[in-house]
Amino acid sequence: HLRPLKDHERNLKVARYMLDKLDEGVNLNFDISPLEESIVPLYMLLPKWARLGSLEEMMLRIKNKTSREQIKRDLVDLETATIIDAPFNKYFIGKKVNKDAILELMLSTSLRATISLPNINLELAEAMVFDSRALMGSNSSSGSSEVFTKYLSLASKKEGLSLESAIKKITYMPAKKLGIKDRGILKEGFFADIVLMQGYEVRQVVLNGSIVFEDNKVKNTLAGRIIKK
Repeated sequence: HLRPLKDHERNLKVARYMLDKLDEGVNLNFDISPLEESIVPLYMLLPKWARLGSLEEMMLRIKNKTSREQIKRDLVDLETATIIDAPFNKYFIGKKVNKDAILELMLSTSLRATISLPNINLELAEAMVFDSRALMGSNSSSGSSEVFTKYLSLASKKEGLSLESAIKKITYMPAKKLGIKDRGILKEGFFADIVLMQGYEVRQVVLNGSIVFEDNKVKNTLAGRIIKK
């Protein structure tokens, strides 16, 4: 997984250099998201020295008056973050916090919260999705449901890239890479997994031949199957 983090562009440059030096026969792909926010566990905002050990050990450092003051000074620079998950503290979900409130959030949630940070260099991320080795990844992105529609929107403006080729990157290519049989293309005998779109808005989703999403509503249909290689 590659994330072009702001202020860490040099690391990405090194990673891309290493990828470009691989032999042509090396079968290697990376996943990336064309969104400007990424999902991280709350404890990752602690300075590196304070992240050592278990969550319980980290909490002890936050509660200790001396180490807490040091943590305040060393906290990761942050303008704002959005809380997207907080077990046993659902009230927090959707709220925004700044650097001044981070320690209180850590104490309130015992570090068991997940946040979304606007920490991605969007220009680099959008450019990298068209690398021949890139696959779209959604599990590390805030607004993960938007990953594929955002990618297709970018692809529509890419000169020389057909819609058919763009679609392959989010259907056929990952299925082939992961060795998933009978999926990834529309073909007789294959599983009927189909997404119908109008513009770049999803209108209907068919999973294994059953409609599971329509009219902006998810249907109570258990049509999914465990995929085995």
